[in-house]
Amino acid sequence: MTKTDIANFAFGILGTKRILDLDDQQSKNARYASLHYDQCRREVLRRHRWNFALQRKRLSMLADTPEFGFNYKYALPTDYIRIDMLNEVGVWDYNAKSEYFEVEGDNDGLYLLTSLGTAKIRYVSNITNVDRFDPLFITAFSTLLASRCARAITGSDAREQSLKEQFETMDLVNATQVDAAETGSNENHPIYDALRRSPLVRSRSGSLERSGSAPTDAPEEGGIGTFTVS
Repeated sequence: MTKTDIANFAFGILGTKRILDLDDQQSKNARYASLHYDQCRREVLRRHRWNFALQRKRLSMLADTPEFGFNYKYALPTDYIRIDMLNEVGVWDYNAKSEYFEVEGDNDGLYLLTSLGTAKIRYVSNITNVDRFDPLFITAFSTLLASRCARAITGSDAREQSLKEQFETMDLVNATQVDAAETGSNENHPIYDALRRSPLVRSRSGSLERSGSAPTDAPEEGGIGTFTVS
């Protein structure tokens, strides 16, 4: 499996010409796929705590402390995509009480802010090795990539929109629910998923962009553990 294979999966969805090399700048299709490939991959990684991308790390405490709100500041890994667990407590587990924290960033990197004297995290890493990708992740990734290339390659806004809907309502849902079934995560439990998609719940929690101990209202898409990157 290669990056070119994934691009060709996307072109197969679009019903357009395959490419020989994603890096071929002489090919119009290759140029568009190359433009969107990494952005789409990172987007899909951000949408779920994929088992194949999980890593564990004890974070290093930094000397400069937060101006207010928290006692400590920790450097997050350079391959960090999103957090799954803090000090062995899942931030997506509705039955657990995760310690309060926030993620912030600057031009030098991303940081975890907390008042805990130790910070051990499990996180989704920025996996680039295609051979590590889950098959259902590849399906969702290919559909999203196809949607991003659709307008430029086919000239159809409707095709772009239909593929985006397929990604959101079918391929991503299927991939994340199967992946979550292999762990104790409640992130994609059907009941919580229905709550997250409820217009009423989303309207009441639309401003929630914090992690850890949150209000008892069911949160917006992503659930407890979403965070803001400044």
